[in-house]
Amino acid sequence: MPVAASPLAGAPGVVTPAASLSWGAGLFAFEPLTYSGKGAKTITVDLPFPQDSAPVILEARVDQYHFLHVAIPGRSEDVFCTDLPEFYGRALLVPPRKGGPLKLQVRQSGRWELTVLPLTAARPIGPGTIEGSGREIFIHTGAAADLKVRATDRHSGWFQLNQYRGETPDELRRPDEQLVHAWNGRRVKEKVRIPDGPVLLVIDKGRHHWEFTLEPLPLR
Repeated sequence: MPVAASPLAGAPGVVTPAASLSWGAGLFAFEPLTYSGKGAKTITVDLPFPQDSAPVILEARVDQYHFLHVAIPGRSEDVFCTDLPEFYGRALLVPPRKGGPLKLQVRQSGRWELTVLPLTAARPIGPGTIEGSGREIFIHTGAAADLKVRATDRHSGWFQLNQYRGETPDELRRPDEQLVHAWNGRRVKEKVRIPDGPVLLVIDKGRHHWEFTLEPLPLR
């Protein structure tokens, strides 16, 4: 059963949901659910996911040990299988196509806390520079813009930034485009074009420290 729990030591503060939520019309809405435990455990996310539901957000906070593994039984792709550099990270959690609740297998050496949030809780991104580490999920609701991406990792990890957008919840279950892909700790220094919002920008892989700068396109 889900329990309310205070943030673990060392975890960043709660991210404020996007100010404009009109982009989320038609998405599955629910109150956030928090689960906590220690070591290996299987939990059931008891939510009535609709058929072909869009993803939701799985926010992870850990204590003492950085590495976390979270998987849906029977799937080849893990939800988390990585270090969380700031003891914190966010990933997309794709519900079963048939809908209904789902199970999560959690493995971690210490205490962990998982919070399931609606997709409308993605971190807003607008003009200017933001920075952080590890995996995160952003929502861009403005006009087309250029995004400067700077990222480094001294441990030879991968970094992958994907774009998600679509007219239906089902289309958000998979990336629309891969924007940045780097491996073996390669330093990232790229500029990519972001289309008119709403667009989800998701760091699907990475323990890198990153810096994003969103620049509006010049007026013609």
